[in-house]
Amino acid sequence: MILHRAYASCLPLALMAVALVLLLAGVATVRRAFETWLNFTPRPAAQFAIALVAPRATNDAWVASGYCGAQRIAQQLGAQLALIIANEDQPAGIAVALSNAAVAGADVVIGHGGQFVEPCKAIARLFPKTSFVVVGEYAGNGRNLGAVSFRDEETGFLAGCLAASCTSNGRVAYVGGMPLQHMRRKGIAFAKGARFITPDLVTTAVFAGSWVDGARACALGDVLCRAGFDVVSVDADSAGLALQRHLAGRAQVIPWTTTDTMAPEATAGQIVQRPDLLIEHSVALIWQGTWQGRQYRLGVREGVHDVLLRAAALPLPCAQRIYHARDLLRAGDLDVGH
Repeated sequence: MILHRAYASCLPLALMAVALVLLLAGVATVRRAFETWLNFTPRPAAQFAIALVAPRATNDAWVASGYCGAQRIAQQLGAQLALIIANEDQPAGIAVALSNAAVAGADVVIGHGGQFVEPCKAIARLFPKTSFVVVGEYAGNGRNLGAVSFRDEETGFLAGCLAASCTSNGRVAYVGGMPLQHMRRKGIAFAKGARFITPDLVTTAVFAGSWVDGARACALGDVLCRAGFDVVSVDADSAGLALQRHLAGRAQVIPWTTTDTMAPEATAGQIVQRPDLLIEHSVALIWQGTWQGRQYRLGVREGVHDVLLRAAALPLPCAQRIYHARDLLRAGDLDVGH
């Protein structure tokens, strides 16, 4: 393994920090952590290297999309790419994975999710020459650690517009995964979008409390159906997939997806969020030397998310109103924040 000279001065301190974390993590974590060092093969010192640290395997749609984005930008730049799966169930697991990526010589270390914010804040101080990116919400340290995220209000608003265009009884719901700040913003914007189309709708925003617990999400769906909500916008990752199938034939479903391929569960359309494009954007800024270590928020204008309508599923005037709302967002003529 060839390390950049810039990392050599950081190595003793970094190794001490990693060792402390590993002692806390236990012997099994030590073995798994040092195995991740093998992700980087020997390379010329000048070759750019990217490490994507993900919370789950690539069979998860969020991780798979992020990895595709990292692969594309690595190919464009002729860079080396390592994918490291962190053990997010152990507090030390994420810190170990981030440290190993930096020690191994990565120029860019990407924490793919909001759970990476706190570990990145600590590890970034140890590696001032390494650029750290969190795909999530964080103001940045003004130096080598920043974050990139969606303008969540826009996606929530568009989901609300679509839900209002589908309902037959005026009751529409948004189901999120964890009740995090950015997810709550989506729920608020969902109500605004629904009332942009039909002012007197009944709306609700609820949270499954998990990204992976399908049974919990399905139980929440049962509650919504009993309450008469006939359109449900589902934004809960793996738990949401189970809920979408569970609602088939009982309510119209608006899925949130990471690709432009129409989901089979989508009754009239879906919301598309592209974490792969967030990662490409971040790495490109670092490569260009313009990364500022702050929060970057991207949206419809930058093409990282959109509303996708199923052909002929909605009357033309309804589709036109939804696209009109999207065009207003793109032009900056519609403020859906709070």
